Amino acid sequence: MNRFVPAMALWLGLSTAAFAQTNTEIVTGSSLPQGVVTSTSSSWGDLSPRNLDPNFWLSADYLIWFTREQRTQQLITSIPNNAVGQGAVSSDQITELYPKRRRIEFDHQSGLRLSGGFTSQRGYGVDATVFALSSVTDGAKFTSPGSPALNRVYFRALDNSVQNLYSALPGEYGGFIQAATDTQTFGADVNFRYDWFRLLVDRNELLLGARYLQVEESLIINDRSDLSGGTVINTVLDAVRTRNKYIGGQVGFAARLANSNGFTLDIVTKAGLGSVRQEVQLFGQNTLTGLPDENTGLYVGQFNRGRYSRDRFAMAGEFGVNLGYNVTSKMRVAIGYNITLLTSVVRPGQSFDDTVNDSGVRFVDMPPVDNSSNRPNFDFGRAAGSFWVQGLNLGVSYVY
Repeated sequence: MNRFVPAMALWLGLSTAAFAQTNTEIVTGSSLPQGVVTSTSSSWGDLSPRNLDPNFWLSADYLIWFTREQRTQQLITSIPNNAVGQGAVSSDQITELYPKRRRIEFDHQSGLRLSGGFTSQRGYGVDATVFALSSVTDGAKFTSPGSPALNRVYFRALDNSVQNLYSALPGEYGGFIQAATDTQTFGADVNFRYDWFRLLVDRNELLLGARYLQVEESLIINDRSDLSGGTVINTVLDAVRTRNKYIGGQVGFAARLANSNGFTLDIVTKAGLGSVRQEVQLFGQNTLTGLPDENTGLYVGQFNRGRYSRDRFAMAGEFGVNLGYNVTSKMRVAIGYNITLLTSVVRPGQSFDDTVNDSGVRFVDMPPVDNSSNRPNFDFGRAAGSFWVQGLNLGVSYVY
């Protein structure tokens, strides 16, 4: 959230300057997209018949948005050389290399939002909006010739002790561990609009419509161990891909305040209920010199590999605020902030299970026998959580 402080401070400063002088005169003609007010409303409210210029409007926004961080377990770690070979290690001996604080934080995403609509003379109208954010990736790769040790942490299902799967082991072999993740979001909504009761604003529209949201993400962790001559000893890979498709109805409001200097302030809020289709695919693989490949990894084993899906009730919401300026009677430019939320989304980092029955794992050295623990497993309750995308938008709109 700290990334938005400078941008929001700038936006508040512009808003204050634009509306510093109160003026009850409202811009007339067809200078305001989405319907133009041609009569001044009262100070508190107005239920008078509408007299709007019928118009079509189009807008395009460049988006600079951020996706909520992804929670996960420790993916790439290291321990001191003097702790190697001690078996179970304590948590304070483990150095987190990636991600820090068990949070994957994505960089900003660029995107595009297109909107269009129609407003009738009596205040009825329709609008439609689509947006797409570019795919953004995050990850890290650590390589070691043997010292320092590189390892992946897991909890042994038999006794819940902390264990390490080494990719680089001092005096034995070198290797690397690599993690990569990506995220991408799409959305669309369509609304019926009606210009209704105005309270302290120049325009206030009731919105009734439907929304679609889609969130796709993935996470891959792979490691390899090599002898000094370059001979590959083994590789271990765990991968998960998630997809969430939400569709539901929504209700909202769109309000506008304008002054005689050509500035406008728009506030939009929407809330809805619907169903989200959640899909998860877990895949694992390991190779060991001289043996056939296996379709299991460390966090993806025989008990959780495969595909999972369910339909889940969810709530979606949106809040946006924009400061605009009417460049001409037909064109307006704007800068604003928007946040879109969804209450239930399955995410890759929460889909892995780091509790492992390692008794049947061939790349673990001499694990104890455990015939009772079906771990790792998959649990939607662990994998799902709330989700948001938010950020700044820069746009232009045209009315005709």
